Amino acid sequence: MQLPNLTSLIDRFYSVTDGGSTNDICSKSPTQRILTDAANHLAVGPVQALFGGASLVVSIGFIEAQGCMRPIDPKLLETSTNAELMAIRLQRFMFSVRYATQQIVPSIVWATSPSEKIAIKYGYPTKDLLWGGPENKPAHAFLQKNRLVSLRGAIAGSVVLSQVVSLTDVLLHAKAAYSDRIVAGREPPLDEHTSDGDSSPKKGVVLRLAGEESDVTGYCMFKGGRSAVFPIFEEIQRASVQQLIRQHGYDYKVQAAADDKPSHPVFWQIDDGRYANADSWRSFAIPKSWLFDMKKNEATQSKDNEKLLVLEADATSGMSDAMSFQSVDATDLDIDLYEIAQGFHKLEQSLTDPPEHRVLRVILVDPEATVKSGGGRETKARDYISELGLADIVIDARSPLVLMLTRWLSEVTKDNQRVTSSSWRKKNDHLPVILETPNAEWFESIQAALLPYGYQIIDRDEVDKFPAVHPSQIPFIVYEQSTSNTIYTVRQYVQSGIVKADKICAFCPKYEGANDLEELGLGDIKTFCSSVLYSQLLAWVREQALEGRDYTEIQKELDTGLIDIMDSLNKTST
Repeated sequence: MQLPNLTSLIDRFYSVTDGGSTNDICSKSPTQRILTDAANHLAVGPVQALFGGASLVVSIGFIEAQGCMRPIDPKLLETSTNAELMAIRLQRFMFSVRYATQQIVPSIVWATSPSEKIAIKYGYPTKDLLWGGPENKPAHAFLQKNRLVSLRGAIAGSVVLSQVVSLTDVLLHAKAAYSDRIVAGREPPLDEHTSDGDSSPKKGVVLRLAGEESDVTGYCMFKGGRSAVFPIFEEIQRASVQQLIRQHGYDYKVQAAADDKPSHPVFWQIDDGRYANADSWRSFAIPKSWLFDMKKNEATQSKDNEKLLVLEADATSGMSDAMSFQSVDATDLDIDLYEIAQGFHKLEQSLTDPPEHRVLRVILVDPEATVKSGGGRETKARDYISELGLADIVIDARSPLVLMLTRWLSEVTKDNQRVTSSSWRKKNDHLPVILETPNAEWFESIQAALLPYGYQIIDRDEVDKFPAVHPSQIPFIVYEQSTSNTIYTVRQYVQSGIVKADKICAFCPKYEGANDLEELGLGDIKTFCSSVLYSQLLAWVREQALEGRDYTEIQKELDTGLIDIMDSLNKTST
């Protein structure tokens, strides 16, 4: 898909939106936006030419009508009263007007609507009013009419018809420009909250800062459609971002053809480092229908149906290293903490006609990411966020993955602990776990993360170092450069009999391939998908906030009761 030139698209869109409020923009349907764009570009030039050409045709038609009518009988002029003469002249005037207007469309093809038919249609006395056929008309009137017919035909053909074609061309270009703005992430969201082709109940729409790429956002939209979350991305060229357009940029009720253009905005685009820039958010607006309804909670003094604006930020890596447990500097996050703070602030300002409401700000981030100062001070991301009040809730992106993995390892290594002797366990306090990955940094980071839990990450050729454990009983983790590669590798290991299906685990950061193993029918293969887990945790936080719970209590439960939360999520999903 060819990406449009942003500068020209934005300039064109601003020329439309500068005339109205951002709230008006959100409330307009795709068709209304296209027509508004077209009308703006037709306000000068084509419309004036069209109106002028039509006016000339009507004027010539009016003069032409005079040649179609007989002169007023001199006897009537002498015997009629002023009122009667006024009625006769008014009748002749109205006939001329109707005759002239009836010639607009026929003039385009050099045709003429017959005067007799027009008189009959409007109830005029044809015998007394009109000459009748050409044989009854004076030669000068006949020739004059022919000249006038030719003149208005030439005007209509060259002016009116050309402007009709121009109108059609402008409408087509307006439609194309609208679709191009959607692809570029510069079309404000539609207020389609209750009529977007998705029949599922609507609760509200999440605004999410997604950085360069966000697998969890793709999964949320896969499950809930475009009415679930509206992301803000930095790079529209990413394949995952363009995939969102293909999946959600069209009417859900209509099967899109291969050459159809998107009609529904699905994300907004902000350049890296420009979250605080006013131009980055120009014309962006959040419909007030996107607010969630809260439940009454006396403890937090939340009222029934009080509104909640939900803002989220995914600072995890959207790349294949999302499950690598690697420690990073805060500046290396997919979207850094400064940009998140600026983005949250701008989003709060973008709500149109805001009613009384609360704001929930949630950050999904590795809390161990380090914020470094010029003087050498190092602060953990979690502490930095809390100190400056950058968010209300921080979801730990690392602990749920470690917990999920160690619980699976504990289950599959029960037999290993039983068959190994107590003397061996005293000398070897770590159980072996094979990790198949092409990335040495991933290997080392996962090894370091699991070591405190009693597991030693090893390579396949190191199994001989653990003679007390049969190789077929050693857990096997596969984590390749892509989810598709991981699925393929797992399939080959299981089908070849090298690893048992119940002893192998697939690390799949992207949700697209997570269900592929089930379709292969190879047995009970465990699949860990970070995007699914993160989506569940974000949804859990939203649900707690909508119940009216205090944000501090929610954070405390995340920090101390993560095991119970994940157990409840597993029960809900099964």
